Amino acid sequence: MSPADDAGDPADRLLALEEYEKPAEMIKEFARGWNSHNVAIRISVIHNFVILNSSAAIPIDRRRKIARLARDLSKELNGLGGVGEYFRIVLSALASDAPEKTIKTRREGQHSVGNGVCAMSVRLYLEASAKPTFSPKGPAFQFVEAIRRLTLGEEGAFTPDTVRAEFYQQRNLIASCDDDRPLRSPKKQHRDDV
Repeated sequence: MSPADDAGDPADRLLALEEYEKPAEMIKEFARGWNSHNVAIRISVIHNFVILNSSAAIPIDRRRKIARLARDLSKELNGLGGVGEYFRIVLSALASDAPEKTIKTRREGQHSVGNGVCAMSVRLYLEASAKPTFSPKGPAFQFVEAIRRLTLGEEGAFTPDTVRAEFYQQRNLIASCDDDRPLRSPKKQHRDDV
C-alpha cells in the first residue's frame, strides 16, 4: 500500500491547522477579536461536523429516524406494561433527540450536511469580517466555496444564489438578535422604495 492510499480522502479526516488558515486569507479585514488562527479553528469545527455526518458515520437523517422509531417503540411498550430497566434506559437515550412528527415537508432548522456547511461558513464570515458584504464571486462567496472544497471535496459547488440567500438570512438573524430590527436584502429594499 502506498502512502497516498494510506492518506485517505481529505474530507474523511481533519487536516493540519495551516490548511484551515488558507480560506482566512480571503477576509480582508478581521472584526475585533478575530484573526486567521481563530477562523482556522472554526473551519476545523465545520470539517469535524462533516466527518461526523459523513457516510463513515451514521448519517443525520438515519439518526433522526432511529430516534423517532425508538421514541415510538418506547411509548408503545410503556402502554403494554413497560420493559426492563436497562432496555428502557437505552431506548430513552436513543429517543432523546427524536424530532416531533410533522407534515412531510422540509423541517425548519434541519439541513443536509452541505447546507449545514454553507450556513456555518456564512455565519463564520459574518462574525469574522469587519465589513461583511455580499457580491457574486466576491470575498464572501469565495470564502464559503473554499471551505466547501476543503471540507466536502470538489463535487457539488454552491451557487451564488444559495450563498446570497444564506448570507442575508444569517445577517438578518444576527441583526434581529442585536437590536430586534431585521435588515433586508438590497433587492427587497429597492422594491419597497419604488
